Amino acid sequence: MIANPEVAETFRRRAKIMSEIRRTVESFGFVEVETPVLQGAAGGAEARPFVTYHNSLGKELFLRIATELHLKRMLVGGFEKVYEIGRIFRNEGISTRHNPEFTTIEMYEAYSDYESMMIMAEEIVTQCALAVHGKLAIDYQGTEISLERPWRRDTMHNLVKEASGVDFSIFDNLKVAKEVTLGVLGSSLEHQDKLAIESCQSIGHILNEIFEIVVEPKLMQPTFVLDYPIEISPLAKPHRSPRGERTCRRRNRGERRHSKLGRKLEMVGAASSFAEFSFGFARLLDLLPAHLHTLCHCPLELPAARRKIELILSASYSDIRAAGLAERFELFICGRELANAFSELTDPIDQRTRLEEQVRQHNNKRVKAGTELDDSDQKGTRSNDDSYEVSLDEDFLTALEYGMPPASGMGLGIDRLIMLLTNSASIRDVIAFPALKTRQ
Repeated sequence: MIANPEVAETFRRRAKIMSEIRRTVESFGFVEVETPVLQGAAGGAEARPFVTYHNSLGKELFLRIATELHLKRMLVGGFEKVYEIGRIFRNEGISTRHNPEFTTIEMYEAYSDYESMMIMAEEIVTQCALAVHGKLAIDYQGTEISLERPWRRDTMHNLVKEASGVDFSIFDNLKVAKEVTLGVLGSSLEHQDKLAIESCQSIGHILNEIFEIVVEPKLMQPTFVLDYPIEISPLAKPHRSPRGERTCRRRNRGERRHSKLGRKLEMVGAASSFAEFSFGFARLLDLLPAHLHTLCHCPLELPAARRKIELILSASYSDIRAAGLAERFELFICGRELANAFSELTDPIDQRTRLEEQVRQHNNKRVKAGTELDDSDQKGTRSNDDSYEVSLDEDFLTALEYGMPPASGMGLGIDRLIMLLTNSASIRDVIAFPALKTRQ
């Protein structure tokens, strides 16, 4: 740094960006909290954790791979807007985009949905750009990037269909989906990509593979990719509308939701389970004495809540959730993921079922990976396979049973944001002490 002033300037800009993120988030009423780095279960993401051993407790502990599950417990405890900026640790590969330890901000807001998090993502990125550059047109590695709002919003299904010509919404058979995909794209796919598609366990997994191969590298300008397959989104709420049409509409720039009372009424009407409705309604009653005069101006008609209860208690309610989509988005800029957000799943029974299925699928991959390594006599080279264990976070599931309010949450990669705003080609350029291979 002392010999390269431009390197020192990058870290001065990093400090300015970190300060601006905190200022922006706290201007919306979020409270910063701290959660454990050492955890009893590595949850909140699917990644290989670092493992250590606590002598006094006599058990293994994991360096966190996400802050998500503990922040959600803060929502259960009564905090309605929380965030944490902290280090995440994943025992995986190193590249220009990946470092074993990296910095993120995760935030959660009760009585909101993932559309609110799109507004927050736009606000954070644009405010940081203005703080560093004083403008919203920036250059990144020779490409002109416009951060002017509104940013593009489109569904994963539409983007894949546009780029590949394959419409995944018509498939209901996994074998047929694989055959059509390989038939249409086979000549343009590398051998490793073909193997990945053939090993997919659901149509949603195939859709995601094709998105990452064909679409993601081309998303240079800011783009919100909406409504992911539910199979790859175990912590996200099922989509409220059968095909997710409602999410492509754009709210007016800077528009926030209605009053606190209005938001709570709206989320009660959008409850996805009876437990969720009961929790939201109990919180709503707490507000009524002070806000009765606003009821007549509330944007949600109360009969809508009654209709929702009737749907919840009827067998036909499952039809709403059968579309296979989750209320989830990822933000892409310069062909790389910058943020990931959900309308959070709050049904404890549904959440347990999905996490158990995730563990089952991982264990199947783990057994298969171990068999292939044994057959190829490549023991001891398991740095990037699926041989690590995955377990349920029972404390988190117990907290959900007490009741988590309807909420949205987002994780945003701070190192990647700094790369974008400092025109840095590698993540190593924005981390003061990155992990490097030992010189032989």
